[in-house]
Amino acid sequence: MDDFLKDDHRDQNEETEYGQQVQLCVDQADVPIDNSDEVSLAALRNKLADYAELVLEQRYRFAKPIEIYMNMAYSASHGSKCIKRQVGAVLVNALPNVMGEVVGLGFNENPINTKPCI
Repeated sequence: MDDFLKDDHRDQNEETEYGQQVQLCVDQADVPIDNSDEVSLAALRNKLADYAELVLEQRYRFAKPIEIYMNMAYSASHGSKCIKRQVGAVLVNALPNVMGEVVGLGFNENPINTKPCI
């Protein structure tokens, strides 16, 4: 595990123009797939097949609550005047997989009396 973490840190290379820039790829991905909770290769294959069917337009499904909230957070991130890292957040009072009440929405900003980095 230590080797993986060391390699993962090395391959991020966010500050250089060469290297794999893994974190930048994850940040720009349309659908990041977290497989850290998968117990089997079959479970991961099922998750991938689900997204592949959507991409190939073999079926349609409505957005899940978490996807709607992530879209809201992404939209909120555009309010940030920081061009290096725009971050949005949504605070929701909800149960898992159930639409809830949005109780907060925000984005990162420069400290008071600091000029925007634009």
